[in-house]
Amino acid sequence: MKPGNKIVLVIGIIALLAGSFVLSRELSFRKNAVQSRGVVISTLGSTFDVQYIISDGTETVKRFTAKVNHNRAGDPKIVWYLPENPKRAKLSNGTEGGSILLKVAFVCLLLGVYPLFMKKTKTAG
Repeated sequence: MKPGNKIVLVIGIIALLAGSFVLSRELSFRKNAVQSRGVVISTLGSTFDVQYIISDGTETVKRFTAKVNHNRAGDPKIVWYLPENPKRAKLSNGTEGGSILLKVAFVCLLLGVYPLFMKKTKTAG
């Protein structure tokens, strides 16, 4: 096996482990999270503050960041938060991060293992 294939294989294994970890954390968050309606109250650069009401009626504010911040004061948002820790909130209850890592892992593992199968078919023929 060539060194480049080994590196891609190792990257694939690391991405698989990281993706599994991130996905399990995201699924755990989704299982326990509660949905609330929020509103953007201020923006500054790549950050914006969202105010939302938790289940006991308390208003809570959390600062979020975005690579490209298109949010404006007054924009409605759906906020997912943990009832035991309302400051731990997300604007999505999805599993995007873990899914992306697992896709990268799958591609890297295929690229790392593919040359092994090509050698077997060339030597067999």
